[in-house]
Amino acid sequence: MPDACLVCGSGDVIVVEERERVPVFANRLEPSAAAARAAPAGRLSLHGCRTCGFVQNAAYDPALVAFDPGYENDQGGSPAFRAHVEAVAAIVAAAVAAGTGVVEIGCGQGGFLAALAARLGPEHGPLIGFDPSFRGEDGSGTAGAQIFRRHFDPAAMAALDPAPATLVARHLIGYVPDPVGFFAAIGEALGTTPHRLFVETPDVGWIFRNGAFQDLFYETCSLHAPSSLARAFAAAGYHPESARPMMHGQYVLAQATRGGAAAAETPLRAAPALRDLRPERRDFVARWRSALAERRAGGGIAIWGAGAKGLTFAQLCDPDAGLIDALIDVNPLKQGHFAPLTAHPVEALSMAAARGLGTVIVANPAYRDEVAGALAAMDVAADILAIEDPTP
Repeated sequence: MPDACLVCGSGDVIVVEERERVPVFANRLEPSAAAARAAPAGRLSLHGCRTCGFVQNAAYDPALVAFDPGYENDQGGSPAFRAHVEAVAAIVAAAVAAGTGVVEIGCGQGGFLAALAARLGPEHGPLIGFDPSFRGEDGSGTAGAQIFRRHFDPAAMAALDPAPATLVARHLIGYVPDPVGFFAAIGEALGTTPHRLFVETPDVGWIFRNGAFQDLFYETCSLHAPSSLARAFAAAGYHPESARPMMHGQYVLAQATRGGAAAAETPLRAAPALRDLRPERRDFVARWRSALAERRAGGGIAIWGAGAKGLTFAQLCDPDAGLIDALIDVNPLKQGHFAPLTAHPVEALSMAAARGLGTVIVANPAYRDEVAGALAAMDVAADILAIEDPTP
């Protein structure tokens, strides 16, 4: 167990979850069932700080994790997710001064940059993205943005001219083992240039309040609450300004500034209540396995969503792929592939529906209404459950 929290230095750290064999990548599917069963695995050993709320995977090995164009996490086919992206873009755009530049760190295929460009209009400053998983030509992009297929490191930061006034990191800080060092490196590279930093990430408080065991996986080695983000910002020389809930409370969008006029002190938020989740997770798995076995008599079972949540739920509750028939995903790049370790097939709704679905389990409760509409449009009369439903 770590002697002290990496963010605040507190020694009040407890074990909150442990799993011996989990997929290294929850967002990289395999082309065959055999390849899926042989996918790389790692160990989960989550330790949480009761002072600031930061949770880290003490067993994380960065040498196992290499992001490249085979990494696929695009959720743009979902109207609910697109609405969320637009909501974040509106908040960021409102803070961008006319003619100044924006850098997105970990921009994926550039969907957020395109949404931001549309809101900023034609007179926006340079929009630049960095992501080693970008599949386009290096330096290309859409909506006037340039995307580079590389990590955003000190060399990349130093080469930016002019220096950006706004930086955005959406769902990236969870993959960073040293969040304070990451923020400090950005600030040091930009020197005295005043700038604002937006960080969006899952809220670990929401995970604990909802017993969302499917939100704990290897890729995300660092989990944050508004309280730990504020402390990490401050330790790196930033002034934490605000943190607002997004996506029905599942995410937090925090912002901080560095340089410029001195700002008033921001009170530190209380840390979420952390606890040992292992007994609850064992009960969760036993309850769901029993429910899945009973529901098979009423037709096929599918999980809606082949992202990290859905794949983790399948691995927890059906590791031998004997209860769940398939995972449904609207992303065509995921269809026809297989879930790591369990080898569940990933299919389009039309293919999964041909199985005679009796139950569809929604990996993310925010998409429940969207799933219901899609099933109704195809006349699929299946029960819809969310993973968080108390009585599956």
